[in-house]
Amino acid sequence: GSQQSCMGRIRGDGVKAVPTEQRQMIDEARLGQALRYLATTDNECAELRTEMERCEFRAKVIKDAIFKRLEGSVADRQAEAGSSGEYGAAMDDYFSAMQQYEAMRNKRGTEVIIVEAWRSLNAGRRQGNI
Repeated sequence: GSQQSCMGRIRGDGVKAVPTEQRQMIDEARLGQALRYLATTDNECAELRTEMERCEFRAKVIKDAIFKRLEGSVADRQAEAGSSGEYGAAMDDYFSAMQQYEAMRNKRGTEVIIVEAWRSLNAGRRQGNI
């Protein structure tokens, strides 16, 4: 439910309810912010993706080099190479790079949604639906 407070009507989740007529889904300032972010992060996103791929390649090279130095059965060598500290550190670097890339990719996806929603809302306004 909701309750009254000195600041107005408060929803059950503690967020102040704003009357529909005062609410604007996505204003032009927010649209501009989304477009600027998309326009200025193309290269950085590509660099993060490249770094992620580079870290994955480096980890595989390290694992392969360790595997080659070892003796024993293939299964034993694979297990030992895959559990080595050097390979583990390389995989940590890879996962860190992946997290950075995915965070930016997700943020860019959110900004694309903002732009698309703004377009849709404005198309509706032009047609008199909103």
